[in-house]
Amino acid sequence: MPAQVPSRDEHRRRFAALDVTERRAIIKAVNKGQAVDKRKHAPLAVGVARQQQRFWRWAWVVGPIIGLVQLRAGWQAAVVNGLIGTMVLAALCWFWVNRARRAEDANLQRMGTRRKR
Repeated sequence: MPAQVPSRDEHRRRFAALDVTERRAIIKAVNKGQAVDKRKHAPLAVGVARQQQRFWRWAWVVGPIIGLVQLRAGWQAAVVNGLIGTMVLAALCWFWVNRARRAEDANLQRMGTRRKR
C-alpha cells in the first residue's frame, strides 16, 4: 500500500518534529526539483512542493503592485516598472512552479503513488 500525503496540519506537525538538517535536506531537494534521499521523507517533500506551488503561482502579482506603488514618480515610470516587475516575477514563478512540480512528481513516484490531474 503506498504512503499517504499528510494533511496540512499533520504535515506541519511532522515537519516541525524533524531536526534542522533533515528539514534543510527536504527543502533543498524540492528546490532542485528532485526526490529526497530518505523514502520516509517523501510525503513531507510532496507537501513542501505543493506549498511552493501555491506560493509561486500567485507571486507574479507583486509586479503590478510595484508599478502601483510608484505612481507618485509618474504614470510612465509606474507602467514601465510594473511591466518589468511583472515579467521578471512571471519568469521566476514559471521556473519555481515547474521545479516544485518535478519534485512533487519525483517524490510521489518514490512513495509509489501518482499525481491526481
